[in-house]
Amino acid sequence: MRAEDLIANHVLPLASFRLVDGGYKPVRICGTAFTFGEGTLVTCWHCVSAPLPADEVYAAAVREGGIYTTGYTHALPIELLARDQQDSDLALGRVAQQLDVSLSLSDLPFAWGQEVMAIGYPLPRQAGLNFSTSARLLKGYVTRLMLDPRPGWQETRAYELDLPAPAGVSGAPLLHPESLSVGGVIFGEWGDSEPGQERRSYSFALAHHLDTLAAASGPATDGKSLRDYLARSSPSH
Repeated sequence: MRAEDLIANHVLPLASFRLVDGGYKPVRICGTAFTFGEGTLVTCWHCVSAPLPADEVYAAAVREGGIYTTGYTHALPIELLARDQQDSDLALGRVAQQLDVSLSLSDLPFAWGQEVMAIGYPLPRQAGLNFSTSARLLKGYVTRLMLDPRPGWQETRAYELDLPAPAGVSGAPLLHPESLSVGGVIFGEWGDSEPGQERRSYSFALAHHLDTLAAASGPATDGKSLRDYLARSSPSH
């Protein structure tokens, strides 16, 4: 699979949509989401934790026609959307999308110094909800293995990464640059100062560890871990 095919089909902008006259109208861009190709969708819980009015849903915006398409063609409402049963900052759901090629989880966690890449949708600079923002392909390497440093979140394992993570990229898959297997999920960034101190000039991306992603579970996976669910759903099983 080429990276541009992955961007066009598997990694999608995430937003809340309002049902209007039988169609979906975007209300607020929330971040990035990605699908494994057989219907399972992953994003960060903090991107979809806000309760919505009865006439709104969280959905992924499909941009058919390639990576240079502006706007979106239709919305994929996310069903069975729920926080990971392990209470991590991950959310799982289902979408009505079946792709010819599926993504896979990495067999092993990314190691210190390993090259990685991420694909996500930074928030547009100008106000508006036309999804004209372009996908970004970000490359770097693992600078540190650590715990989630955010106050108030449980101490799950995380990667610190030498790559940018602008607002809107939360929920993006962290990928092996050659196999394109998924080894984590971007959830934010922090500066080279301690949390709570003034941000300095350089920032590191943060991503949930493979262990957290592989163990995530919920209604979308029938209560099974994501790794077990995807293995059961693969053609060889």
